Amino acid sequence: MSAFNKKISKKTFLISSAVILAIVSFLRFGVGADYFSYEYLYNELDVKSIGSMLDSLVFIEFGFRALMYISKIVGLSYHTFASIISIAIVILTLAWINDNSENYQLSTLLFYTLFYFVWAISALRQGLALILAMYLLFNNKYFFKMYQKVLILLACASLHVSVLILLPIILLRDYTPSKKTLMILFGISLVITFIPFGSILGALSSIPYIGKLTHYLEGSGRGFLDFPGIVRILFFIGIWLHYDKLIESKNKSIRDLTLLSLYSFIIYFVFKFSELMAARFSVFGYFSVIIIFPSIVMLYEKRQLRMMGMAGLMTFSSLSLYKEMKTVIDQSGFRGGLVELNKNTILNADRGKFFNQYNLIAQRIELCKANEKEFFGKFESDAIPYADKNNLGDHFQSVFFPDTNMYGIINDKGEIVERGIYRYRPEIYGDIVVEETEGTSFKRFVLKNIRTGEYVPEDQLSATIDNFTEETKMRTKWIDFDHYTYEQMKGSLFAELIPEEDILTSSIGKYGSPFFYEIVEVTAYTQTMYIYLDDYYNPLNNSIYYSITPYGSNFIAIGKTSCSSEYINRNGDIIWIEKEQK
Repeated sequence: MSAFNKKISKKTFLISSAVILAIVSFLRFGVGADYFSYEYLYNELDVKSIGSMLDSLVFIEFGFRALMYISKIVGLSYHTFASIISIAIVILTLAWINDNSENYQLSTLLFYTLFYFVWAISALRQGLALILAMYLLFNNKYFFKMYQKVLILLACASLHVSVLILLPIILLRDYTPSKKTLMILFGISLVITFIPFGSILGALSSIPYIGKLTHYLEGSGRGFLDFPGIVRILFFIGIWLHYDKLIESKNKSIRDLTLLSLYSFIIYFVFKFSELMAARFSVFGYFSVIIIFPSIVMLYEKRQLRMMGMAGLMTFSSLSLYKEMKTVIDQSGFRGGLVELNKNTILNADRGKFFNQYNLIAQRIELCKANEKEFFGKFESDAIPYADKNNLGDHFQSVFFPDTNMYGIINDKGEIVERGIYRYRPEIYGDIVVEETEGTSFKRFVLKNIRTGEYVPEDQLSATIDNFTEETKMRTKWIDFDHYTYEQMKGSLFAELIPEEDILTSSIGKYGSPFFYEIVEVTAYTQTMYIYLDDYYNPLNNSIYYSITPYGSNFIAIGKTSCSSEYINRNGDIIWIEKEQK
C-alpha cells in the first residue's frame, strides 16, 4: 500500500473513515439485533428524578442508565442518543488504531468488516465498554498503575459488566507463557466443548443463581466445528505461529494484545456451551485482531509474502462483510433485501419493514400515544360533548377525569353524563350508580338513579346487584384461530404488524352477550396480545391490547395498551382513555 500512502496521509485517511462511518451511524435505522431493544429500554427509563432512575431498569448497569438519563433530560431522541454512542465508538476505535496499529489501513478495514455492524451500531453497551477498556488499558499512549487500571475496569463495568473478564488478564500481564503452554491450554479448551455443560446446568436450574445461567444456554456438548469456532481456531493458529516475534515487538501494545487475544480464544471455547456467553467473554481478544493481524503481515519483509498476507486479509474481510450484512438483515427482522435496507434510513424510516418484538412494542406505543394525543387534545379543549339531559343514552360507564382527579360517568357514545364528582370509582348496575363512602365506623353505599337523579334506599343494594348479574351472564365459546381468520384480517393494522408465520399460538373467544363478537388471543415473538373482532372477523379498531375485558352489559369493553386503558363501545370507537394512575 505504499503508493496509496503517498496519495493520502494517515491523518486524512482516518479522519475520512471516521466521517464516513459517523454518517452511516447517524443515517442507519433499525439496523442490528439490538436497535429496537435499546429503543425500548431508552423509552422505559424513568427520568422524573435521579432516585427514580436508580430504581428503573435495575438489570441494566448504572453507567449506561446514567448516560440515557442525561440524554433524556436534555431532550435527545433515542436515535440521536444511539448515534452519539455509535459515533463515539467509531472515533475511539480509529484513535486506538492510530496509536497502536502498524498498518492503519488494514486495521480500519478489519474493524469495519468484522466489528462495526455488531459492536458499533448494535451492541451499544458492550461496544462502548469494550473500546473504552481497550483504548485506555491496551494503548502505547497510556501507562497506568495497577490500582488505576482496576478503577478504569470498574468504570467500564458500569457500562457492561463483561469487561471484568479483563481483570485476571491484566493481573497476569507480566507473565509470558510458552508456546507449548498456550497450545496445551487451547487443546484442553477444545476438548471442553464436548462436555454437555448446558444439560448439566439445565438439570440444576432449580438451584439459586445457577438457574439464572440457563437463560444464556443455547446447547451443550456440540463441539467446535462450526463457522465461529473454525474462524477462531484459524486466528489462534495464525497468532500462535508468530507468537515469539509478536511478544518481542518493540510496540508494547502488540505484546499485550497478543496475550489477550490468545487467552480470549481459549476462554471462548471453554464457554462455547453458550454461544452468547462465549462471544461476550471473548470479544476483547477477538477485537484485538484488528491490530495483531496487520502487525503479522508487516513482519514479512519480502514484498510478495506481505502482499499475499494483505490479499488474504482482504479476501477474508470481504467474506466477513458479506456474512455480517446477511446477519444484520436476519437479526433486524427486516423483510427485504440489502438494497432496501440501505435505503431505509432515518430520513426515510419505515418501521413496517422490521418484524421483531421490540419494534412491535414501539409501534404499539406510537399507536396508543397517538390515540392519547387525539383524546386528551379534545378533553383539554372541552371538545368532548355532554349528553342531552333528556336523552342521556342507553348505557353508562364510570371513568376518571384528570382535571378534577375524580371519577365521573359517560354513556356508550363517549358523552359526559356526570363530570368528575366521585372520590372513588363508582360501580354502575344498569341505571343505578353505587358510590362507596366512608361512614363514622364503617363503609356506606349511596345508590342513585342516573336518569332521574333520585336516591335509592341502601337496603336495595343486594337485590340490585343480584338482578343485574343474572341478566348479564355471558355466553362464551373458544375456537381455533386458523388461516382463514388471518386472511379475513388482511389490510388491518394487526396483519401489518404481525406476519402469520410469526404467530406462535392463537385462539378466538366467541361471545354471544351482550352481542355477538370475538376476542383474538395471539402470542407472537414473546408477547401475548388481544384484539376485538366483530362477528365477521373484522377488527373493531386498530388497537392491540396487552389485556382486555369482555364487553359488559353496558356494551363497553376495556383494553389496556402499552400506555393507557381504552374504553371501547360496540362499534370499536375509543370513547375514553385513562392513563395509568401512579
